[in-house]
Amino acid sequence: QYLRCFVNTQQNNWAEYLAVAEFAFNNSQHTSTQTTPFLANLGYHPRFFPLTLLDSPVPAAEDFLSELQAVRQLVHRSLDQAKEDYKRVADRSRRATPPLAVGDRVWLSTKYLPS
Repeated sequence: QYLRCFVNTQQNNWAEYLAVAEFAFNNSQHTSTQTTPFLANLGYHPRFFPLTLLDSPVPAAEDFLSELQAVRQLVHRSLDQAKEDYKRVADRSRRATPPLAVGDRVWLSTKYLPS
């Protein structure tokens, strides 16, 4: 479904746009993580266009790793928060199971049992 935005009406050129669609997906911010998959996995956003020479010096590896660790911690906190939010929404439609004891009679649905 994601490729429908890129392909023609005959949908016969999807392979040409697969890499572009994948890059766009990985470079867009996701709701549950509050970051992009590129930033979460790599610690930076890759350039889409060919690399050019940089005028500024490359950051030190220690700085890069600490930044990457901070991003990963943010992702974990965001995922934990999203999990709590999803649980809270799901729990609204749930009800407590009545207490059951050995010997109680209960109804059993046979909808998914083989006949």
